[in-house]
Formats: sequence, C-alpha cells, structure tokens
Amino acid sequence: MKHAPILPGDAVPAPDDVVLDNAKPRRLVRLWQVVRDGLPSTHRYRRYVFTLAPPLLGIWGLTIAYLMLAPPSYDSRFTLILPGTGAGSSLNLESIGQAQNSASSAFSSPALSPTENYKRLLMADVILRRAAKSIGENGDGFPAPDIKLVDQTNLIEVTISAGSADQAHKRSEALRAAFLAQLDVLRGDEAAKRELSDAKHLKELEAKVQETQRKLIDFQAKHGLVSLDQFNGRIAEIDQLREKEREARTMLRQQSAEASRFSGTLAIGPRGANTSLKLRSDPQFQQLASRYAALDSEAEEMGATLGEAHGDMAAAASERDALR
Repeated sequence: MKHAPILPGDAVPAPDDVVLDNAKPRRLVRLWQVVRDGLPSTHRYRRYVFTLAPPLLGIWGLTIAYLMLAPPSYDSRFTLILPGTGAGSSLNLESIGQAQNSASSAFSSPALSPTENYKRLLMADVILRRAAKSIGENGDGFPAPDIKLVDQTNLIEVTISAGSADQAHKRSEALRAAFLAQLDVLRGDEAAKRELSDAKHLKELEAKVQETQRKLIDFQAKHGLVSLDQFNGRIAEIDQLREKEREARTMLRQQSAEASRFSGTLAIGPRGANTSLKLRSDPQFQQLASRYAALDSEAEEMGATLGEAHGDMAAAASERDALR
C-alpha cells in the first residue's frame, strides 16, 4: 500500500493503532469539560464569598447570641369551663299554691357573649394587681395573660409566662384565684340586689295574703263555712241543685210541648190541655173513666134491643149519669 508524500508544513498523522480520525472523547472526559467550561472562574467565587459572608455571619451571630443570652421563659396554662344551662327552683305548698324561680342561661342570648366578658375580666387591671399582690410581686410587672376563646364551646384557655416554672405556676394560680374571688364579689352584689327585690315582692305578697285571709274570715263568718271540706260540700250541693234544676226545666219543656200538642188535637186551650194531662196521670180518674166507658158501652148495647122506658135502660142511664 502506497502513501502520499508528506510535504513541509503538513501534520504528521498518528499511527492507526494509536489515534483514529473519527474517535470521540470518553464520557467522563466530556463531562469534565462541561463542568470545567461551565463553572465560573476563581475570582468570581471570591466575590460571592465576600458578598454573602457578612450577612450570614451577622444572622448566625444574632441567633447564637439570643440563644445564649436570652433568659428562659416558661408558660403555665389552665382552662376554664363555663356552665351552659340555667338554674331553677320550685316550691309547692299544699292548699296554698306553687312558687317557681328560674334563671336562664347567659348563652341563650345571641347578643351576649359570657366568654368575652370573662376574657375582659381576666385582663382587667384590678385582677392583675390582686394576683400580683397575693404572690408578693409588683402589680406593674405582672404580665398580661394570653387568653384564647375556643370556638363553638364554653372553654377559655389562659396562658401566663414567667422566668421559671415555679413562678409561672404561682402566677397562674394567683390569677385564677383572683378571678374567682372577683366573680364571688360580683355574684354577691347581684345576689344582694335580687334579695332586696325579692324581699320587696314578698312584702307585697304578704300584704295581699293578709287581705285575702281577712276577706276569707269575713266570708266564713257570713256564710257559716269553717273548713275547706265544708266548703267543698256546699259546692257539691250547689252542683246537685243545679243539675236538678236543669232536669226540672227539661221536664217542664217536655210537658209544655205535650200540652201544646194536646190542646191542638182536642181544640182546647192550654188550661184545658193542662187539666187533661193532670187527669191522665190521676189513677182514680182513670179508673172512673174506665168504669164510665164500660157503663156507656153496656147502655148502648141494651139500647139496641130495649126502649128508653125499660127498667134496665133507666137503671143503666141513672148509674152512668151519676158516675159522670
């Protein structure tokens, strides 16, 4: 095999067993070339370090200083559960009457939120100063509690902080005790006002009861009633008399209707109809009427065969006239 002559300036080709004309670099070599050619130069790294290092050092320095120098803080938490229903009482006195007293729940009104009221009361200055005084702290340095109202419930979560766990616990207990003491004061004031109002109403009721008793005594003296059983007996007698009166009125209406029917049938007046009704109910008159009917029938039978001058006809007519 012949080769072309090599002229001055031409590149000397490598042997076939060392480098090929169309051979590609290895993958690692190509990757290194991409990384080497794509990364910034060294002076750019120095610029990045000088730009970002001071802020990062400042942030980390402040964080480490806060962690090392800031005093520890402890939280104490308690939860208040408010009642959700009202209270009521009832008093029954035999033969006198019944008395009831009820207090509706504060949660029954959509315009009033007891949890919000309690929250304001927990944050009141008088509560905080009383709590601080109970544990020997300065009222101005006592921290305000963090209060959270749980939605759709009657729960109030109260959190208070301090420099130590024991102090946080003492503050929470002092705050809770001061809050309950203030509630007792408010409830006592409300109870006193209600007691005054109830006493006023009781005096008015007492005056009305005395007036009613006086009228009752006058009524008993006038009508001779002494006991409740006697009064009930009188009422029962009055009811019986009214029932008899209704029955008598009913019978009177029935008899009046029957008299009217008889008077129309017999063509006589009401007085004659009443007389007829009385005679109808008289057994002696009914017996005589039956005897008269029998004699009249017998006289009619004899009249069919005998004359008026016959002795039997005369005797029958005489007896019939006497009976009439």
